[in-house]
Amino acid sequence: MAKQQGTEQAFDVDPLAAEADGELDTADSSREAERGEADLTPLTVQSVGERKAIIEALIYVSDEPLNAKSVAEVLKEDPSLVEAGIASLVEEFNGRASGLQLREVAGGWQFATRPEYHEHVRVFLKSRPSAKL
Repeated sequence: MAKQQGTEQAFDVDPLAAEADGELDTADSSREAERGEADLTPLTVQSVGERKAIIEALIYVSDEPLNAKSVAEVLKEDPSLVEAGIASLVEEFNGRASGLQLREVAGGWQFATRPEYHEHVRVFLKSRPSAKL
């Protein structure tokens, strides 16, 4: 239970343990749950540039090739807007001298190293010690 001492609070009980034991106000837990749910709500895309940046980030973090329909569902946007953003990214990445390219694979999009750098990447990856389980 918390005690007031001046302007600071002192706790006789660990507040996290008290919450686990059900000693703290459940309204606090409800507010936390509401914030967690709000974090899952898609944010409004503010501009074409922001949409393109979000698409880039989603493709980058995806373990599998990511298609426009999946991105459109996340952004709650028309798939044609997402397709236009992907087309712009493809043009940008594939039109510059970069170690990466954006390519279509299995009906989706993913970043990959350029073939002309595969030997360098292979040597680098072979030089790293394997991960231990």
